[in-house]
Amino acid sequence: MLDHSLNKGIIADYVLMDSWFTQAPLIKSIHDKGLFVIVMVKQLKQRYQYQGQRLTLLELYRKAKPSIGNKDILCSIHVQFG
Repeated sequence: MLDHSLNKGIIADYVLMDSWFTQAPLIKSIHDKGLFVIVMVKQLKQRYQYQGQRLTLLELYRKAKPSIGNKDILCSIHVQFG
């Protein structure tokens, strides 16, 4: 659906997804198209790699820097695929 939209001339800078679609291969394929991805994640048993540590979602959330100047965003984490 994303490829179809882009091929039809839809211009986008980012894709917003619900936690249902938050999977690394999908996020990476969208990012490879030159788009930013904004997602929500579920608190599951998975771990997230952060500065050499494997953290739960709650531990990662505690490490996130507070958002300044936007009362609607508590914090955000920028993820890069290596």
